[in-house]
Amino acid sequence: PEQLYGRNEYRECIKHLCQKDEVLKKVIDEVGPCILKEKTDMFEYLLEAILSQQLSVKAAQNIHSRLIALFQGEAITPKRLLQLKTSKLKSAGVSSRKIEFLEDLATKVMTGNVDLRKLKDKTNEDVITDLCRVKGIGRWTAEMYLIFVLNRLDVFPEDDISLINAIKKIYSLRKDTSLKKIREISNKWTPYRSIGCWYVWAYNRSS
Repeated sequence: PEQLYGRNEYRECIKHLCQKDEVLKKVIDEVGPCILKEKTDMFEYLLEAILSQQLSVKAAQNIHSRLIALFQGEAITPKRLLQLKTSKLKSAGVSSRKIEFLEDLATKVMTGNVDLRKLKDKTNEDVITDLCRVKGIGRWTAEMYLIFVLNRLDVFPEDDISLINAIKKIYSLRKDTSLKKIREISNKWTPYRSIGCWYVWAYNRSS
């Protein structure tokens, strides 16, 4: 499978990105050290990703907090999630559609249809294929999982509108710049496109 990266192994990545892309080098200099950290709870990450779809960050955080409270301090597991009554989930602000998605996720993880523990040994495309079996999970969510949970080095989520718009802004590109041109920029970051994306996101949040 594609190489994984650990928490403190960014020196070679940063050196490569700075040598290959002068514009990104300025971004890196301004943002500072990469603080991308491994997320260890695979199931809860996907749960939170589903909850946050089409919601503001604040609204998603509020619903997630209320959902966590339903577990009364216990870990959120597929089994415990399935044991919650629909009325309880709705009381936390989870829509009927997302309840369907969460229950499908929990069921597939419990039955082994999607084995989260084995994903770390699979290629990026195989991980995406597996995760997209779950209702409510598409390629973008699977790519976020690759970057933030499995810590894969070379992922470029080209369907991420905020990422694409931020690249256009940073590189002073026209709004109608083609995706082909965006890919050409990201290809300079290979094999560390995930780190390049992280810096673009971080810079965009701070600017």
